[in-house]
Amino acid sequence: MVMDPLASRYAFTSRPLHHKKEAMRQVPTEPGYDVTLTLMVPEPHRTKIEWDARAAVTDYLSPVVKQLEKVSKLTVRSQVLYMTGLSVSPQWSEAHRHYALPENQLPLTINAIEAKLGSFVWTRPSLHFVVYIPREKQLPLHIHAADGSPLPSNSFLVPRWGGVMIHNVPSAAPNVSLPRPVTLDSHWIMSTVLTHLHRLLPIPSLGHWSSATERGKRFTKVPVSEGKNQFPFGSFL
Repeated sequence: MVMDPLASRYAFTSRPLHHKKEAMRQVPTEPGYDVTLTLMVPEPHRTKIEWDARAAVTDYLSPVVKQLEKVSKLTVRSQVLYMTGLSVSPQWSEAHRHYALPENQLPLTINAIEAKLGSFVWTRPSLHFVVYIPREKQLPLHIHAADGSPLPSNSFLVPRWGGVMIHNVPSAAPNVSLPRPVTLDSHWIMSTVLTHLHRLLPIPSLGHWSSATERGKRFTKVPVSEGKNQFPFGSFL
């Protein structure tokens, strides 16, 4: 009898793996996964992004990697893609005072992103977590559900693939010198990554994951919209 090491170890969690919706969302159980963090900066000539990805991985992902190393090995990489945007056309929402990215355009973003993710050769199942910095003329940019309401997390989960986050930055002040330096919110980014990772892998509850480090940072679970605001399962299967 072949045992599934992850499924057998966590068979008594509050989120059973046989649940149909989770089975559709999660990647197949494997002894290892390649995890890639990608920062997409379409206008580096206007915005100089300051983000210490190495420190973010150490603070937030390393404790999880260590916790899971006996049952599954996670290899984490990071990359930055410049001059790369999304093949979408967000529209200005006067009601919300921001640019709206409708839910039905999300598949187009994945097509555009996948065409650019060719830097690494993956030998194991891979998960992608993308942080997108909107173009200046599209700031601020928010994902809207089918009913027209903005998603609180401003991110979406792609079953068996990964997740995409839209990270808005302040608009440039008039006559500012370019490129202007902008520091990203590492805590929000990595909390969103951990929330998505938890939903994609058959691993224990995020309530047991702690990213306590010598810097004193701790993980904050990002709420994932349910019901009408939830990104539909199966759209990218």
